[in-house]
Amino acid sequence: MELDLEGLVKTFKTLDTNSRGETQQRAEDQLKAWESVPGYHYLLQSVYLDQALPLQVRWLAIICFKNGIDKYWRSTRIHAVSKEEKHEIRKRLFNIIDESNKQFTIQNAHAAARIARFDFPNEWPDLFENVSELLQQCASESNVVKVHNVLIIFNQIIKALAAVRIGRTRAAMLQKVPSITPILIKLYVSFFESWTKNFDLDAMEVGYVCLKVTRRIVTDGYDYPHRDPALSEFFGLSLNNLQTLIIEYEKQELELLERYIKCYTKMYLGLISDNPTAFVCLPSAMDTLMTYLSLLESKASVIYNCVEDDDFWEQIAVRSFTMIKRLVHFVHKKGAVTLKQRSDKEEVQGAVAKLSTDFFTPGLVQNLAHLIMTWYLKLRPKDLESWSTQPEEWVIEEMQMNWEFQIRPCAENIFQDLVLYFKEYLAEYVLSEISGGLSNNQSLTDILQKDAVFSIFQLSSQVVSERVDFDNLLNDLFIPEGLKNDMLESKILKRRICLIISEWLQIRCSKESRIEVYKLLLNFLQLSNPMNDKVVRLTAISTLMHAVDGWDFEKTAFKPYLEEFMTLLIGELSNMELTESKLFVLKVISIVIEITNPLLPDEVLIRVMSVIPALWENSSSQNDQIIKTSIIRVLKAVVTSLNSESPKSYEVAMPLIPICCDERSELHSLLSEDGYELLQSVLQYCPLESLPEQLATDFSLVLIGLRDSTEILPLVLSIIRSYALFGVQAFSTEVGLETFKILGDYLPSLRDDSLVVLSSMLEIIMLQLGRLDTLAEAAPVVSNMIQSGLFAAMLTYVLDETQSPPCVVRILVPLTRFMYIHPQGWFEVLTRFASNQNVSPVQVLHSTMELIVKRLKNVGEPKIRKLAILGLLAVYSDPALLTSIPGDGPSNDIEYNIAQLDIKDGVSYVLTEHLASMLFTVTQALEEINEDENGNCEIYSREGEYDNDELVMIGDATDEFAETGIKPSGERMRYTNLCKGPRGDPVYLVPLKAKTSSFIQGLKQRFGDSGFAALTSRIDRATIEQLEMVLG
Repeated sequence: MELDLEGLVKTFKTLDTNSRGETQQRAEDQLKAWESVPGYHYLLQSVYLDQALPLQVRWLAIICFKNGIDKYWRSTRIHAVSKEEKHEIRKRLFNIIDESNKQFTIQNAHAAARIARFDFPNEWPDLFENVSELLQQCASESNVVKVHNVLIIFNQIIKALAAVRIGRTRAAMLQKVPSITPILIKLYVSFFESWTKNFDLDAMEVGYVCLKVTRRIVTDGYDYPHRDPALSEFFGLSLNNLQTLIIEYEKQELELLERYIKCYTKMYLGLISDNPTAFVCLPSAMDTLMTYLSLLESKASVIYNCVEDDDFWEQIAVRSFTMIKRLVHFVHKKGAVTLKQRSDKEEVQGAVAKLSTDFFTPGLVQNLAHLIMTWYLKLRPKDLESWSTQPEEWVIEEMQMNWEFQIRPCAENIFQDLVLYFKEYLAEYVLSEISGGLSNNQSLTDILQKDAVFSIFQLSSQVVSERVDFDNLLNDLFIPEGLKNDMLESKILKRRICLIISEWLQIRCSKESRIEVYKLLLNFLQLSNPMNDKVVRLTAISTLMHAVDGWDFEKTAFKPYLEEFMTLLIGELSNMELTESKLFVLKVISIVIEITNPLLPDEVLIRVMSVIPALWENSSSQNDQIIKTSIIRVLKAVVTSLNSESPKSYEVAMPLIPICCDERSELHSLLSEDGYELLQSVLQYCPLESLPEQLATDFSLVLIGLRDSTEILPLVLSIIRSYALFGVQAFSTEVGLETFKILGDYLPSLRDDSLVVLSSMLEIIMLQLGRLDTLAEAAPVVSNMIQSGLFAAMLTYVLDETQSPPCVVRILVPLTRFMYIHPQGWFEVLTRFASNQNVSPVQVLHSTMELIVKRLKNVGEPKIRKLAILGLLAVYSDPALLTSIPGDGPSNDIEYNIAQLDIKDGVSYVLTEHLASMLFTVTQALEEINEDENGNCEIYSREGEYDNDELVMIGDATDEFAETGIKPSGERMRYTNLCKGPRGDPVYLVPLKAKTSSFIQGLKQRFGDSGFAALTSRIDRATIEQLEMVLG
């Protein structure tokens, strides 16, 4: 269909139906086809500008228009809107400022803002002039609707332009804004006076939008708003208006009055947050701050007794405290937080001095602190109501509260800042309140006041820690207070004492006091005491988590109480009703098990595990399924703590692994990562040498992880490595082949963390192949590695000069291990690789030998150098590879000589050419190490650059687990046996000196003395003598 206005309108009308069929689909396809047709967006604008058309048609048109701007407005886009069409569209953006539908006006404003974002200032340099003229014209016509709509559009334009931080846009906006500011202020004053005299709601609404636009340009349109006389005067006027509206609001609580007061407050807060120097330099700054301080004081009782959520005065109080907080930071950091005045140090210093002397005086700071403690830190009636009726929900909300939106957390936050930054004013105040404010618990009022006093002690911990003896306070005051059960309301203080302990545990708490804390927490968790309601118990559990998870936690001191804590925690799972509460308890159980490992008896761990099936079954609803993630984490912690007894967990753990990791499971997307972590733990702590049947079956799950969970690739690779430590049987299967294919595809782009694990995993596979009785047994795995392209990918990687040397060495290590165990297999890999690259295998051999010797020169780790040397010696010792002693080539160019020889002679020629550098490397290595008769050396057990921190042999110098009391895991036993057991790692079991001597003798036996002399004739005599001396 050809694009025209009539056809476009008809298409939109077709779409404007409730039915959905082929006709509607054809209409959608037609619109998509028209997107690339010149003039389409101009016609869309024509449709939505036509107020005679049905509103729904216009809605569809403007939505398509907005989406088209995002897709086609930039000139670099395919099928971009032409310059001519853009120009015509911009001319009509303000054509419907008489639109009566407010929502439609907002949509048009968004469209105009997006165009301004792209076109100002280059293509639309007169944007601000256009708006200024339009505003003045509409104002002269006294057309309230038009003024309102232009302001709505301009507000969105300023918002879009302010978001641009680079390029010419911001600089151009800063240049243009001062020309329109007087017009906005004049309109604001006019409409404010109009509605305050006649109470005209339309004028009131327009005045509000005008204030909203002005608020935005104050922070986003000026670098130095305080230097503009018009703005300075406006701020003074706005403060007077604010005070007037507050008085008016006391009389009648109108929503529009609330919006005005909030807008003024946002304006002051925005300027303070973005440019505190500018705010402080305003003549009205101190009066503004005192106005909000007055509100905090006068409305404290109202806010305290409020029962509504999102109460108006509470929101104002939060923003008032936030203003003060921002200014406290500004003073404390001496203006360092200000970016815009970096070149105006004197102005910044003056602002800091003004605040310090005129506002943050000792008296004001102390009065503010007292106001906060008296009203804003106390639990409010609505808090107590929620505590009583919804205890779990209330505790969870308390843990997740955001200080920027809720009054008590905000007050706590500002109090912490005040006491930290004005400690010279408030430290004594806090101590005097603690000593003088501890009245008897005669009433709820007394308890709430005492709770507030305790609260300031909690919040001041960093400041008063050097001036009080917390251990004495704990034993003489807080513990006796916590054990009181004389009033039901005493539970308020029990909760606060838990919070105090949580804070002070990380600052100053002796070992002896920690013991008392454990006893107190056990008391708070007893269900038999009616004072210990859910709020107290959940807060005590939170304190327990802080105690156990602290840096100075000693698990031996905790051991006598551990079993009782775990019993109580397990019981809490059935007592809690909310999903969030259960998640929290499960989290703490998991932390306690992990950190106290291996102190928990197996019976307790099995008791923890026994509640999992029922908990899993009861969390099947959509809202509760998140609990399953925590269940898996607890189960993982149990498996880890059981260690050698982990098979006791298999009955519960094994069935859950495929439920989490199988892509066919409905829980796969939610639980796969946790499921893989559980599988990893089961594998790591399995004490058996052979793989259990169920775990062998689960090997196929790694393919799903490799394909679909690349964000946890190191974890999946670690699981594959754990399977490799049981043997290589799994890698000889179709699953193994597919695994190798995926790894080969990933290798070129692997991150370093994944590359480390992959290198370690491939090394283990090579070590396992080396332990087999015959090479025939290794053939299925080697064949899979060749067919999958993994070997080819490894060779491509190491020969790629753009890869970093450390990464190349990591992949070179498993290749050299393969050289050592199967030299002919290694050359077959080179031959396959050469065939795929359409080059000679002899050329690939030359490049590889050159690379190995080159890398060895730069590798300072003796273990890696020895491994590479052993691989090279194995290649030279294989009579199928070094078959003869070739003479000098016809040219000095090695590559030319290679081209003249067949493969057999070419291999011998390349090996001969690299013999000198290889023997020189051997000599260097022998000089640097001092192996024992078995081939081991102390330096081989030290942690090196290419070691994997997760795999540590038992008894190694790097064994960090030796002092923890944790028995070595089954995986560490398998790894140690693989490396140091029979047919283990040649690095530890093959003496390099003896191996080199044997190699030289072998060459002499194969080629005779004369042949050996010919072979070494091109080697520097000094190298031969040095080698002979080292070998003795």
